[in-house]
Amino acid sequence: MRKRILAVLLGTVFLLSLVGCNEFLEEDEMEPLETEQTTTTKRTTTTTMQKKDIKVPGICYSSTDSLSPYQSTTRVNQQLWSLLYEGLTIITNDWQTTNGLAQSIQKQNATTYVATLRKNAKFSDGTAVTPSHVVSSFQLAKRSASFASLVADIQSVRASKDNTVTITFSSAVPWAERALSFPVVNGTLGSGPYVYSKKQKMLVASQYRETPPTIAKWRLEDVSRRYNQQYALESGQVQYYFTDLEENEIARVTTTVSVNPVEIPYLIFMGINTGRSTWQKTVVRKGLSAAISRKAVGAAGCAGYANPATSIFPSSVKGVSQWEGFAEEAQVGIAVDAFEKAEINNVSADLVVPSSNKTLVNAAKEIASELKKVGINVNIRSLEAGSFRSCVSNGNYDFYLGEIRLPNTLSLDTLLQSGGAGSSGITSTGKADYQKYRSGQLDAKAFHEAFLQEIPLIPLVWEQGLSMASADLTGVTTCGADAYYQVQNWKWK
Repeated sequence: MRKRILAVLLGTVFLLSLVGCNEFLEEDEMEPLETEQTTTTKRTTTTTMQKKDIKVPGICYSSTDSLSPYQSTTRVNQQLWSLLYEGLTIITNDWQTTNGLAQSIQKQNATTYVATLRKNAKFSDGTAVTPSHVVSSFQLAKRSASFASLVADIQSVRASKDNTVTITFSSAVPWAERALSFPVVNGTLGSGPYVYSKKQKMLVASQYRETPPTIAKWRLEDVSRRYNQQYALESGQVQYYFTDLEENEIARVTTTVSVNPVEIPYLIFMGINTGRSTWQKTVVRKGLSAAISRKAVGAAGCAGYANPATSIFPSSVKGVSQWEGFAEEAQVGIAVDAFEKAEINNVSADLVVPSSNKTLVNAAKEIASELKKVGINVNIRSLEAGSFRSCVSNGNYDFYLGEIRLPNTLSLDTLLQSGGAGSSGITSTGKADYQKYRSGQLDAKAFHEAFLQEIPLIPLVWEQGLSMASADLTGVTTCGADAYYQVQNWKWK
């Protein structure tokens, strides 16, 4: 199982899928399946074909887990929250924001925002959404394992009688409106496009939405085990699922399933021990970065399901793909020139990786091979989790490989602030540049350019998940922040 560096460094407990045992099929909507052998480019699978059209599309969930965003613990149920709930804002597929429950958001000063709630916004039982619901939901988000990082910079949320809430941040941050996307709840009720029908085991369109979703119902199929979810899609038991490929699922291709890669904010990076004199010069770090093929690292570690990290920001962020950034392929000539200027040749270096993370172990082998071409002889030290943490925290390394998921704010605190999970070895200049960006002295592009000059760490790849849908399900759009992005516009047949 692939393990994230955030867990390795901080001991974060992973969310474990709870297993449900009873399957739900609408008897009047589905018939027994007949199987057909299908050979794909990846491997031979058994794909099942439907005898009869499915009237109501199905999605995976866990019957033993809550559907509340603040109580659910399984990944499959956590992915469902945007079907049932809304935040003040919605994070778009290019990491901008649009209004959700907020009719408008006004910035009062560097740290204060006032959000006016949407007129006639109602929960699924018809009761009005009020500012007090936003306040209580923020308190839940602060205590939630799933949303605490999203609201970490919010200091307070205060309700007013004029249908507004005042949000105060602990400091100025460039991602404030993304942080306002936490779900607003009234107990277990939400104001999203659907409401849960326990009797039918379905999500049905809420009657209190001004514009109802195109698909009126979704069947909930109790398929909580990750390794069963793709088979459920292939067999016709469900018609959509999203995987982050964390457990190295093999994406299988069939003629009845569309598979679309989706960049998620999981970054694989190489930390550099700038406390050692060999790596203190910026020109040397630029040489290291140039020597590594990010495409090859993605192929070796992620089976190709990754985008080269041309920036410290995900490439799906608006504008980033147009910026001049890190090269996708190795630039051996540039690397050799950089090392000659720094009088570095035939140098030995230790690269440490957590042994349980096969993604990083495979990536390390590729990096060692590429650095050898430019005169850096890499010794890979594959360590168990405790030893890896100690090694990194004590500075007993030249390089280390990390894998970390950014919160949906895309805050880089864990990488570039002192004490962050991936901040070991970061230069003082790199930290100072980040603080300027964080406080608004540098915009994102200016910080990107400063990062390219300093290279306090080496971004390698942004990992991808897979959005997988039945051919009869059209209009599917997903993003790194939401597996069911714009679900109200999806169409069934």
